Amino acid sequence: MSLAIFDALRVVLAALLSGIAVKIMDDCIDREYDAALVLPNLSNRYGTGIVAYGMLSLLLACISHITLTVALFTSAYAVGMGFTDTTTYPTRLRGRGEVLLAIAVSLSFTGFRITVLALSVMVGAQLIDDWIDERKFFRYPVAALGLFCMAVLCATEYALLVLFAYALFFALERWVYRCLQ
Repeated sequence: MSLAIFDALRVVLAALLSGIAVKIMDDCIDREYDAALVLPNLSNRYGTGIVAYGMLSLLLACISHITLTVALFTSAYAVGMGFTDTTTYPTRLRGRGEVLLAIAVSLSFTGFRITVLALSVMVGAQLIDDWIDERKFFRYPVAALGLFCMAVLCATEYALLVLFAYALFFALERWVYRCLQ
């Protein structure tokens, strides 16, 4: 197997495994909310022990490609915290402060291009997810497309592989939830 194919597989694997870790973290955080609305949730289905699988997934993603994993996970964290400004966290920061901290960590460890790629993909994925789940405004997928294009322009060598991995992840997530019901 050529080195380029091996590197591409590492990027796709890191993106998929990071996505799994983020999904498990999100389901654990949203456990009560999803239960109240009778939404599919891995934590409700398998219990809080699923957190160990999320940590294992994140560890394997780091082994696969640490730079990309740090950028994707901190960006997902930033996107998740961006909507929770009323809570004060153990850092003594509110949501926006946590967002800035997560972005600073990503910038410090991965650089500008990879951080912008990861933030663009995560915000775009969140917009698509909101549009699918809540049938929000059509401008969401249009904005997401713009963010995905920005990701491609910023770091083409990773962006196309990450977008492929997340498209696959979205499809698998929907399929798994149908199987669980």
